[in-house]
Amino acid sequence: MTREQKWARAAYEVVCKEKDNKTFGSLCKNGPSLLQRAGAAQAIGFWNRNDKDRAYLQALAHVWDGGTKENLLDRALKDDLKMYMALTRDLMSAAIWLRRFAQAEIADEETSNAE
Repeated sequence: MTREQKWARAAYEVVCKEKDNKTFGSLCKNGPSLLQRAGAAQAIGFWNRNDKDRAYLQALAHVWDGGTKENLLDRALKDDLKMYMALTRDLMSAAIWLRRFAQAEIADEETSNAE
């Protein structure tokens, strides 16, 4: 099984558990762009600010390597530049899987109001 397949499977499991959480869905949809704009350390710091955002951060850590958000923050702060760039790229790939499944499984407010 490839890394992408592992990330896809883990992301699907996480999103199915959070199906009724619209805030989580919103974070999933915006996560990859924040990682691209700010990099791993700043994005992790942003998501670590309150409980709702920490749930997304924990989900991303779980999808990426099955670890914890604390381990992820530690890696982002201590890795050298090459490893940091690889971490950011990998987190973006994992976040894209979360976004794909969130778009498919979590109804957003616009869709809910249209029905």
